[in-house]
Amino acid sequence: MRLALTLPLTLTLTLTLTLTLTLTLTLALTLALALTLALALTLTLTLTLTRCAAQMRALRAAYPLQFWAQPDHFFAEGALAS
Repeated sequence: MRLALTLPLTLTLTLTLTLTLTLTLTLALTLALALTLALALTLTLTLTLTRCAAQMRALRAAYPLQFWAQPDHFFAEGALAS
């Protein structure tokens, strides 16, 4: 009789532990994905701003009287927006 009560309890605890670990891994993977996407977005934005600033400098050099640009005044950290 005691074995009959212990087995369902052991099975329940095993399933609960498995479910808890699965949820923990799912949460960890979701967080890792969110951080990866945030890093990719930051990198994309940085590259876009760098390209934009370089294009402004090139236009200013080519047309100094017609095109005013000082991207270093707009971008406080070089390529990063202020």
